[in-house]
Amino acid sequence: MDHFVERGVFVEHPEGFVAPRPPFLMSASPVQDVAAAPSVGSDDDVDRAATLPAEPRRRQPAGRSPRPLEGVTVVDLTAFWAGPACTHQLATLGADVIKIESPSRPDGMRFATVRPPTEPDWMEYGPTFHGTNPGKRSVTVDFSTPEGRELVLRLVERADVVVENFTPRVLGNVGLEYDDLVARRADVILLRMPAFGLDGPWRDRPGFAQTTEQVSGIAWMTCEADGEALVRSTIDPIAGIHGAFVVLAALEHRDRTGEGQQIEMPMAEVAMNVAAEPIVTWSAYGTLLEREGNRGAPGAPQGVYACKGDEQWVALSITNDREWRALAKVLGDPEWARDPSLATGANRRR
Repeated sequence: MDHFVERGVFVEHPEGFVAPRPPFLMSASPVQDVAAAPSVGSDDDVDRAATLPAEPRRRQPAGRSPRPLEGVTVVDLTAFWAGPACTHQLATLGADVIKIESPSRPDGMRFATVRPPTEPDWMEYGPTFHGTNPGKRSVTVDFSTPEGRELVLRLVERADVVVENFTPRVLGNVGLEYDDLVARRADVILLRMPAFGLDGPWRDRPGFAQTTEQVSGIAWMTCEADGEALVRSTIDPIAGIHGAFVVLAALEHRDRTGEGQQIEMPMAEVAMNVAAEPIVTWSAYGTLLEREGNRGAPGAPQGVYACKGDEQWVALSITNDREWRALAKVLGDPEWARDPSLATGANRRR
């Protein structure tokens, strides 16, 4: 796709195959280029202690055992699932997360509610909304107005991290780009989670998990061999976990250097790292992985099987001969399982 070619998403690995690059584009502490695996013992003489800060810059409350991010403040401009899942992780680690919604454009996940709009407070009954926003403080600010923008910037002055997952044009339209934030807080960390990135032909296209699952190939790989593509994976919370991880890395960098930074983490590039196996397998071996429903290349037997009772199922994946022997034992070592034709994975697969 032209977008991913222009952004240089796929890179040559030193071991001789193509793979997606890491999805983290960090302005101050960039991810290292892909390299060959180090030889055994090559890092034995590295002094790890010398690379650590003498004293953490974050101050933890005294008198009790704190959670790791206590003392960190996060301004949360995210909506729907991926962004709120990221800031939820930070909240569970102890950060003070301030969730900002526009009074005219509340978090869209509120509309995935279990109450009809005819009931009072119907927007307060969205299961996914509540699953990704507990432990946060909440405020409405219309930051498309000068007064609202100033309120956000006043919050940024006391914040360590800002997280947003709009399309890229939104922050620019309202004057809340990284440079605007830095003018008020020099060491602020800004995590941006657009669907497709801050540049490239698809820059301004909105996207959700369903969109990125299709462009990454996940939807094609997770369906039956003769069926249509399935759209409904878990890229939203997976992107959220990636976002929380890279914020921790940026906080660690700031502890050591005093530098904040902007991080670009497109959801589509997270999805491509999750779905990298077909690309790697094709470029390394010329083997095209096909969609096989609940089955996968390493497993035999593998699938989801019906059990006795109503809607009782077991998910089973046997990926090597040791697991096969353990399964036979659990089944009571039946005679058919001793058939020599089932003794190896290749034979079992046939």
